[in-house]
Amino acid sequence: MASRATPSRSGPSGSSSGSSSSSSSVSRTRVGKYELGRTLGEGTFAKVKFARNVVNGENVAIKIIDKEKVLRNKMIAQIKREISTMKLIKHPNVIRMLEVMASKTKIYFVLEFVTGGELFDKIASKGRLKEDGARNYFHQLINAVDYCHSRGVYHRDLKPENLLLDANGTLKVSDFGLSALPQQVRKDGLLHTTCGTPNYVAPEVINNKGYDGAKADLWSCGVILFVLMAGYLPFEDSNLASLYKKIFKAEFTCPHWFSASAKKLIKRILDPNPATRITFAEVIENEWFNKGYKAPKYENANVSLDDVHAIFDESGESQNLVVERREEGLRTPVTMNAFELISTSKGLNLGSLFEKQMVKFTADELRRIMDYKHNIRNMSVIAHVDHGKSTLTDSLVAAAGIIAQEVAGDVRMTDTRADEAERGITIKSTGISLYYEMTDASLKSFTGARDGNEYLINLIDSPGHVDFSSEVTAALRITDGALVVVDCIEGVCVQTETVLRQALGERIRPVLTVNKMDRCFLELQVDGEEAYQTFQRVIENANVIMATYEDPLLGDVQVYPEKGTVAFSAGLHGWAFTLTNFAKMYASKFGVDETKMMERLWGENFFDPATRKWSSKNTGSATCKRGFVQFCYEPIKQIIATCMNDQKDKLWPMLQKLGVQMKSDEKELMGKPLMKRVMQTWLPASTALLEMMIFHLPSPHTAQRYRVENLYEGPLDDQYATAIRNCDPNGPLMLYVSKMIPASDKGRFFAFGRVFSGKVSTGMKVRIMGPNFVPGEKKDLYVKSVQRTVIWMGKRQETVEDVPCGNTVAMVGLDQFITKNATLTNEKEVDAHPIRAMKFSVSPVVRVAVQCKVASDLPKLVEGLKRLAKSDPMVVCTMEESGEHIVAGAGELHLEICLKDLQDDFMGGAEIVKSDPVVSFRETVLERSVRTVMSKSPNKHNRLYMEARPLEDGLAEAIDEGRIGPRDDPKIRSKILAEEFGWDKDLAKKIWAFGPETTGPNMVVDMCKGVQYLNEIKDSVVAGFQWASKEGPLCDENMRGICFEVCDVVLHSDAIHRGGGQVIPTARRVIYASQLTAKPRLLEPVYMVEIQAPEGALGGIYSVLNQKRGHVFEEMQRPGTPLYNIKAYLPVVESFGFSSQLRAATSGQAFPQCVFDHWEMMSSDPLEAGSQASTLVTDIRKRKGMKEQMTPLSDFEDKL
Repeated sequence: MASRATPSRSGPSGSSSGSSSSSSSVSRTRVGKYELGRTLGEGTFAKVKFARNVVNGENVAIKIIDKEKVLRNKMIAQIKREISTMKLIKHPNVIRMLEVMASKTKIYFVLEFVTGGELFDKIASKGRLKEDGARNYFHQLINAVDYCHSRGVYHRDLKPENLLLDANGTLKVSDFGLSALPQQVRKDGLLHTTCGTPNYVAPEVINNKGYDGAKADLWSCGVILFVLMAGYLPFEDSNLASLYKKIFKAEFTCPHWFSASAKKLIKRILDPNPATRITFAEVIENEWFNKGYKAPKYENANVSLDDVHAIFDESGESQNLVVERREEGLRTPVTMNAFELISTSKGLNLGSLFEKQMVKFTADELRRIMDYKHNIRNMSVIAHVDHGKSTLTDSLVAAAGIIAQEVAGDVRMTDTRADEAERGITIKSTGISLYYEMTDASLKSFTGARDGNEYLINLIDSPGHVDFSSEVTAALRITDGALVVVDCIEGVCVQTETVLRQALGERIRPVLTVNKMDRCFLELQVDGEEAYQTFQRVIENANVIMATYEDPLLGDVQVYPEKGTVAFSAGLHGWAFTLTNFAKMYASKFGVDETKMMERLWGENFFDPATRKWSSKNTGSATCKRGFVQFCYEPIKQIIATCMNDQKDKLWPMLQKLGVQMKSDEKELMGKPLMKRVMQTWLPASTALLEMMIFHLPSPHTAQRYRVENLYEGPLDDQYATAIRNCDPNGPLMLYVSKMIPASDKGRFFAFGRVFSGKVSTGMKVRIMGPNFVPGEKKDLYVKSVQRTVIWMGKRQETVEDVPCGNTVAMVGLDQFITKNATLTNEKEVDAHPIRAMKFSVSPVVRVAVQCKVASDLPKLVEGLKRLAKSDPMVVCTMEESGEHIVAGAGELHLEICLKDLQDDFMGGAEIVKSDPVVSFRETVLERSVRTVMSKSPNKHNRLYMEARPLEDGLAEAIDEGRIGPRDDPKIRSKILAEEFGWDKDLAKKIWAFGPETTGPNMVVDMCKGVQYLNEIKDSVVAGFQWASKEGPLCDENMRGICFEVCDVVLHSDAIHRGGGQVIPTARRVIYASQLTAKPRLLEPVYMVEIQAPEGALGGIYSVLNQKRGHVFEEMQRPGTPLYNIKAYLPVVESFGFSSQLRAATSGQAFPQCVFDHWEMMSSDPLEAGSQASTLVTDIRKRKGMKEQMTPLSDFEDKL
């Protein structure tokens, strides 16, 4: 054990190869001879931190356990057992414990540091192993566990998550918290504690009648071998009782790819009878196991366990007591050559190289600043695909110290999935909380409310590809501001416009950055005036979209460079500026006012250095240039050119004048790396963007005042609306979950959302209101406890005790009760209304049918589809009457990603077969019904009379957008319908329902006069309407844009004869009849396609569009480039393979982007035999397993 440690005052012994000569102050925590670094992982009772032995420079992992929690949870025996176990075991395949220390409040296990991660992660990310690879790991596992048994130690919780890999791929068994020692064996020679992970536990352990520890461990090893070779568990069931039943009977099937000898061994290990189960000695002798087997070498020294009790010794006399101290010292530069660097990073894991770039904040500091609601900014980064959002976000992440500045732009920290890295696009929106401390100088001109200089930015990086628009919607709902990124050359594109409209619809204030400026200097060599005109056009195009949203509460949302709401950036190289940066620089130099200088740097302001005068027109002089060009663009151009041409003799004096100091090693750089470092040092992107976000984006305290109207569905003067409006931490909890994020094991989900009022804390009971919840009813309502609250940090999470309003939060333990989104409030707040559901800009119009390749995988498919539906805000998983499982997505790419997730993540690699993609249609009517139709109830005692008519133009869209809906105040709703759509005000108050799903773009309206008992059948008619509008009479597709008018009702006087069983099917039949008499038509979904291509490719584009029934409605040359921008409408049904055909026809020069735009009526009549619509209806009916012939009108309409 370690002796008592006293803190010294030396700095860290390792730094980067190029440290500056100037010493800088550094703060580190020391425990004994170990210097603590980043957090590697965190559980309920312990935290594991990276650490370095300052004596010999060895990297270690330190498990830090809170003594108070151990005592409170009566875990002393378990901790002592874990220490005793790990002291007894010294084996190459078991994590080595180097020493144990304790302070007054904590226990420290110093463990061997392994860099290869969990074996579980390897299977989760790469799938099952080949038989030889699985056998290699199984050799090491059996060796380690057999050795433990020889030392009298039984692990009792073996599973892939507790098997780690070092840098060389050697397996290491860890986590002996549930292990048993010889003294725990009772007189009957058996162990009796039931413990372990259900899927891996032996049947005799569950049986609770005592078990042999060695035989129980061997069963777990058998399950692990199966998982390594199959990629999924042999025993799996969401119901624990059913799972145990399978384990008792050993109900499992080996996949066909297992060899015969492997199957035989696994069946002998997974024998439910421990008496006949194979032993470790027999496994080692087994033919399959013996292939390539080498017996290990290990120590077997005697170990004393006498000092294990000392860690709980409160007297202070213990020899292993340490003091945890925070070191304040000077960082002394240490130079290392490449070989030394490699030798210090175990197994070439270069993560330790960036250890000097320590995170500049802890979870505790983040939690503290969460209470300063004026100092929080919740913001999304939004843009068109490939305009540089994630790359630019890296600069902000680097400024917070999470990644090194040198690698910012290349890491794309917020792209957390393997397929995001492969494709180079963002697929899921990712949250990350960043802490910054601003200087007094930078906040000098800030006029808003603030508490000190510390700021918390809750940033969400969102996808730019139109197929993933729903992820953007989910991100925007829980943020207040948006950083809109636009490529300075490509300009405002189709998705830029879509996401901007979404943001403004949610009352989110935007700021703009004109990105990829480096292209102007390095690629296109654009001169100053041309660049200014390009930037001006980009800003104008963005402002045109913003100007359409006149919102008195939000004020002017347009962006202006001279007001500091526009930045100019080069995300890849990590530099950016706003005019504020240059105005400050020149104001002090020329002794002029900063605000005046800023106004001069944009717009029609020209400066002539020869006369030293400003003018509002270009005087024509050779030296007269626009202010922006003269003072911003030209200096940058000059410095970039000097760096790229390696003219260092000119560069250093220029940098000296600008006050830019380079480190000695950076001065050795050449070409692009030199340019990148110079620009990062002179104009760091983080400084410009942070100042713009802090100065011009609202805090939650400001934003919630005007956003409450958009968010809260209930009365705007009740206590909940008031608490949201005031962002009141002491008010009732109001929290909106906007998306579910799969945990690393893919079985559980984090509920990710925003706290609008009150606080959410670990262990708190919350009332969960789902999307179908109606106040006063019990439907879609649950009361459950939050197991854990965490802050989302990109690829990792930090646990905190509670999260107050104004912040984003992720919660564990609610995933069984939330499908996609929900509103959470306190358990007792029964009169709270939910927060309004999100409206998506795209629709899931592309569908595929999926089935398992192996029939026995069906339960996996069903469970996988449930998980997939949770994981994506937009995807819809349904089951057809024919039994087919349907997955619907926004487009081809969206579906491809969803099906990959389904197979790899949610079904454990089980193979699926998918049909060709098909498209959803909608059913509508062309005109009013030719007559009033009537249907009789089955008992012939009740008659319903109805007519159908098309909804007014724009009304279906207004319902889709949420401007008109079932939960609106009837007075306000009737006013909108009367003024905008020409409805009679009284009639507008008699809308019974919207459908399908109670919110769809169809209505049923009461036109009856003086009918008895009408209110009694209203619910039954509405139920029939919901059923009919979801499955229309033509081909079982949803209806759209139809208003059904109930003209008259004749009812039996006896209530028993007019119940739901009589009225619901009658309502459905009369609705079908009224639709079929109103010239029914099909609506097909249409994409708006934006294509960028040079002039030579236009012929090929028009040719492909003509073949695909597309038509061009805009063709425009992009100013200053040889490219054309073409916009066209393309039916979704024709879009499959469109991109590849287009590329083939234009030799790869045309790049299309498709976004769902509208529903278009097909001109042909589906009731006319042989028409295009009729053929389509027949195909759809055939695909759905329905009768090919449509049901005739006479089956729905009755005669008197």
